[in-house]
Amino acid sequence: MTRLNPEPVSAKEIHAVLTDPDFTHTAKVVWAYTRAVADPQRIKPMAEVLGMAENTVWRSLSALEARGLVRKVSGVWLAEEAQ
Repeated sequence: MTRLNPEPVSAKEIHAVLTDPDFTHTAKVVWAYTRAVADPQRIKPMAEVLGMAENTVWRSLSALEARGLVRKVSGVWLAEEAQ
């Protein structure tokens, strides 16, 4: 399910993502940010808020997208619920 508004995140969902050895620490931070914000995000503002390079955020989002945790729609990134 795509989340357009922040909803409570289950402990199981947080644990699944934060303990996944396939994700970098950066990807975990980007995932947490996309899950916590109310509005879909563009890469540049996300990078500025997180203090990361845009390329770093993009790589993290790509890894998360490959696992179905985020998706890009019309240039903005939306969080998906972890399964």
